Amino acid sequence: MTKIVQLEIIFLKIIIWIFEKIKLLNDTAKYLNKILKKRGRIIIEFYPKDDKELKVFKNSFINNGFEGYMVKNKPSQKSGQTFLLLRKKS
Repeated sequence: MTKIVQLEIIFLKIIIWIFEKIKLLNDTAKYLNKILKKRGRIIIEFYPKDDKELKVFKNSFINNGFEGYMVKNKPSQKSGQTFLLLRKKS
C-alpha cells in the first residue's frame, strides 16, 4: 500500500513539473509577442530531447500569436540543435 501511495505522489509531482514547464514556455511566448513589433521576427535555438518536447515548445509559440517553422541540420534527427524561426502574426 505504501508503494502505491509513493508512486502516486511521484507521478503527481511529474505532472505538476510538466504543467509548470508549459506555463513558463507560454509566458515567454506571450512576453516576446508583446515586445516584438508588428510582423517582428525571432529565431530561437534550442535542444529538444525528442519530438514530444519539440512539439510542446513549438505549440507554445504558435498558440501565442506566432507563425513559423523549424530548421534542423538533418531532417531525420529526433533531438539536438534545432532552430525555430518565428514571425509575429499581424
